[in-house]
Amino acid sequence: MADDGENASRSEKDEIRRHAKRWVRHVRRDVLTTPARRAAVRAALGGEPGEARTFVALGEVSAFLPESSNPAVERAFLTVAAMMCAQPLRPREQDIAAGQANSTPTETKDPARAEQTDLVSGDSDSASTMSSPRSLGASCAEAVLKRLSRSGTMEARLHALCRANNVGVHRQLPRLVALLRSGLVEVDWAQLIEDLARWDRYSQRHISATWLRDYYRQLNDEPNDTTGKEKNEHAEVH
Repeated sequence: MADDGENASRSEKDEIRRHAKRWVRHVRRDVLTTPARRAAVRAALGGEPGEARTFVALGEVSAFLPESSNPAVERAFLTVAAMMCAQPLRPREQDIAAGQANSTPTETKDPARAEQTDLVSGDSDSASTMSSPRSLGASCAEAVLKRLSRSGTMEARLHALCRANNVGVHRQLPRLVALLRSGLVEVDWAQLIEDLARWDRYSQRHISATWLRDYYRQLNDEPNDTTGKEKNEHAEVH
């Protein structure tokens, strides 16, 4: 029975990931490049599905949701798309360029045909130009290395995010993501959708551990003067 449950969870996770990647491609190629559509999706930022400001965005996302979608999944798709559309010009142009770079002659807007294409191609189009999934923790570490934030400040923000419930994580994420993208730190949008979609269930601890592990690992692998100085100051105080 445990194996059946694990397999079901893995199948659900894979389904969310496939649909999230197609949704991110759609946002990059068709929404970010169209001011009226971009503004309508951006208006959903901070809203819950069903609120008036999410109506148009729901129309955009409806065809891309997994069949097993629930409110948490739907909100994950909406929140991430709204954050993408809320980006200023330079990071938005970076996302549009990534979408164009991953364009293929067989690209289609029909979700059913798109799924067949993904299966044939191995679903190789990542959420960015990155070759493998990247956690939010790794992006936060890059922001510290780029001096967008002090390590102690970023660590506190990440800890608060990992402790938050579903409502809290959706409330806190936009400001953090805005900071990351202001410095052109790449965010794996599809992976973030997957994490948010599963946040309110048994996976929150696993996702939080992954974020924190990737954050500390990247800082330890690539130390700089700022993080080293802060660690020494912390050690002296304690």
